[in-house]
Amino acid sequence: MKSIDDTFFDEAEDGYMPVIPGLYPAHVTSLESRSFDSGSMVFNITFQIADEAKDMQISKQSKNGSGQWNTDKDEKGDDVKISAGYLSGKKFRSTGVWLTPSPGKGQGWKNRNYVHFFEPLGVNFPEADGKTKIMEVEESDVLGIPSLVKIGEEEYEKDGETKTAVRIFSTFPWKDGKKLDPSEIEEEVPF
Repeated sequence: MKSIDDTFFDEAEDGYMPVIPGLYPAHVTSLESRSFDSGSMVFNITFQIADEAKDMQISKQSKNGSGQWNTDKDEKGDDVKISAGYLSGKKFRSTGVWLTPSPGKGQGWKNRNYVHFFEPLGVNFPEADGKTKIMEVEESDVLGIPSLVKIGEEEYEKDGETKTAVRIFSTFPWKDGKKLDPSEIEEEVPF
């Protein structure tokens, strides 16, 4: 082998770091919707983790001998903490957020998750007779909006195999977050 000066790889510093489930600051970078013959719609919202994640401390994880992720412990048995900055700039999609227009009597609960997902993003649904009037959210309503997002793993089945994806399950207000201008939102470069 031929030596390459000053080129090293350290698994502890340079290896893959898993996404630790939790609450992270993020911004909405896109919203896609799809309509179905039933009239229902599903919304998939993409968020980009904000630079402020670098100020967060999360538990470090490493793979054990059998390929499972374990939380690293210090000599006192406490979790080893690291900056969540390695997640800054990464994009994650939400689970599908469903909208059911004109639900049947007693079926209004079908839109509960829709309202609870978008209201923390600053979407103000109008009130009528003490009820929330459901409106179709458009990308321009939420693009660049700051939010604290709950990230976790979602299992799904594909081709007979159980797979796992990292998804955003819910949103919460980020009081100190600043809205991004559309020019600040990175576009994916197609390759």
